Amino acid sequence: DNDVNNYYKLRAEGHQRLVSPLLTLAFAAIALAALLSGDFSRRGQHRRVLLATVAMASVQTASLGLQNLATKIPSLVPLMYINAIGPIVIGLALIVRTWQRRPPPVPIGPPTAVG
Repeated sequence: DNDVNNYYKLRAEGHQRLVSPLLTLAFAAIALAALLSGDFSRRGQHRRVLLATVAMASVQTASLGLQNLATKIPSLVPLMYINAIGPIVIGLALIVRTWQRRPPPVPIGPPTAVG
């Protein structure tokens, strides 16, 4: 009985070690999506930074909770990966959507005469 519990604990720890680098990418994607998804303003980024901080704390909390649950319920291991890959996909989708919506840049320089 003790060997089985230790097996599941070590298995969950191994998966957590595989997920950890993905969490780093997830945190970067959350931060980039928060900062690049809106207009650039010195005053308007506080709310986005706070939202990104809450999102990162939520992902980290879920990661720790899922690792703990995966020791007791091994079928929850895939959720550890979903918790890490989900924010990466969502963050990149928000960044791509933002860049597709932006108008093309206005050329800077002297006006050219047509004709």
